[in-house]
Amino acid sequence: MCRMFSCPSNYVSRLLFCFVALACTASAVPLQAEVARFSAMLAGGQRIEGERLTEWHQRAKLPRLDNKELMNEGNPLIWLRDRQLQPGKTPSAYVETISGDRLPGEVVQHVRSDSPGQWESLPAHFVVAPSVDVYPPRAKARPPVRVVERYVRRIVWQARPGSERYQPGTVFLKDGRTMQFRAARFTPEGVKVLQATEQQQLAFADISQLHLPAADPWESYYDELAILSPECEDRLLQIDSVDGLIATGSMLQFMATSGGNAGDSDNWFHGVQPAWSLDVLWMRNNKIWMRRGWRPEAVPLSHIAPNGSESSSMIVKGPRSWKRNFSVAGAPLQSAKGDFGWGFGVHAYSELHFPLPLMATAFRTRVGLDESVGEGGCVIARVFADSVESQPLNQSPHLVGSAQLHDSQNLNITAHAKEGKSLILQIDPAHNGRPAKADPLDIRDRTDWLDPVVMLESDQLLAEVASRRASRVPAFDGWQLVLAADGEYKFRSDLQREDSSHSGSFRPQISVRTQQLFLRRKLNVGPQHQWL
Repeated sequence: MCRMFSCPSNYVSRLLFCFVALACTASAVPLQAEVARFSAMLAGGQRIEGERLTEWHQRAKLPRLDNKELMNEGNPLIWLRDRQLQPGKTPSAYVETISGDRLPGEVVQHVRSDSPGQWESLPAHFVVAPSVDVYPPRAKARPPVRVVERYVRRIVWQARPGSERYQPGTVFLKDGRTMQFRAARFTPEGVKVLQATEQQQLAFADISQLHLPAADPWESYYDELAILSPECEDRLLQIDSVDGLIATGSMLQFMATSGGNAGDSDNWFHGVQPAWSLDVLWMRNNKIWMRRGWRPEAVPLSHIAPNGSESSSMIVKGPRSWKRNFSVAGAPLQSAKGDFGWGFGVHAYSELHFPLPLMATAFRTRVGLDESVGEGGCVIARVFADSVESQPLNQSPHLVGSAQLHDSQNLNITAHAKEGKSLILQIDPAHNGRPAKADPLDIRDRTDWLDPVVMLESDQLLAEVASRRASRVPAFDGWQLVLAADGEYKFRSDLQREDSSHSGSFRPQISVRTQQLFLRRKLNVGPQHQWL
């Protein structure tokens, strides 16, 4: 577990070889046998491949891949990749959420929840002019997308070198200045940032990037579920497009249609409405390179941002970057000649720290050297709870070359799920005791954490989500909801069809089956209150 490395003299004689090997690995494009267009992983662990998707042009249809069911209730897909498509580059302007979702486009306005002139109750939100097509076929209008403020982590108007990594409580101005701040309050066309001793008023037009203060990713996840799966029964669905749009919705708020011959999957359009959006976002099927699906209690770790990281190298000065859902080289995750749906790409030495929720019960991951290193690289992977000085929960053998894959199996983390505790994923270059023919340096130690999942206790999760459901109904904002103990209530999402300004949206609703519900509120009535 060393973090400082020396370079023995016998390593120097092989240094040139390593650099040549790395260059060949990065630039060579080996000839490959023809592969199927689609690859998928089912919840039961089965890998399937195929050329043709069918039956997913309507919401009620169950999709198939070469006649293999993908949404069977007992064994649904957890990811589906279209190998003909490659993920696009990070957009020049976008909104990023706490969960890692992303909407390409430019924020042009902020709207308060109590803004005058709103005919319906809506949470505080940003008005975003999208730079990608998020509309259904034959849409008559191209309205802006409304992004709920509470879910936003970062707003980028203009990409800027040195600000790629999220830096909590930082604003980057277009004139080159950088400011640190503790809190932010938005105005219709700007933001007031509170610094240590003063407050600054900034216009959106003057800001390059705004990185908001860090928020608890698990709290945000529970808030998402209160909208996307209020009974914790509906599977979540994340769509990742070649245009840079990443949107997490659920089968409760999923739509499908066709813009032409429904027998051709290139004509399909799929719509999801994330918890952070007040509008349904549509994507053409032939622009979706990856879909990810999961039950509410089986959370992909990539949906939770690390709250800390460490890295070092024998040869490279300064920290090395990590990537979410990609290798460190920016390619889709591949190891042991297989695709994977989510995870993290790192380069040894590496630590990624994640907050552990109190209701966490188990963790499982696979780990391997990235396919791009070929037979090179040598690392040991470890999983810790809270500290790398403690006994690891799991440790791999020496992993040499990309053909090896280590499976941690299910790790019981119930005893470690305490306030302030962390889950730590460590990749060690492991120079002590490594096999004789392994690379002498860490040049090819590019490693992928593959399909990592945190399991949550189902009853605790449902109770947590249930406590938040009423507050997610916009019409109840400012009111206290009182439900009868013996009453039967159902929280759901109802679709409001498109109007003159937006292309349709789901709204949280509550239906009363028995008993009654009561809304309470104290209000000082003034001259501005002319109706209830």
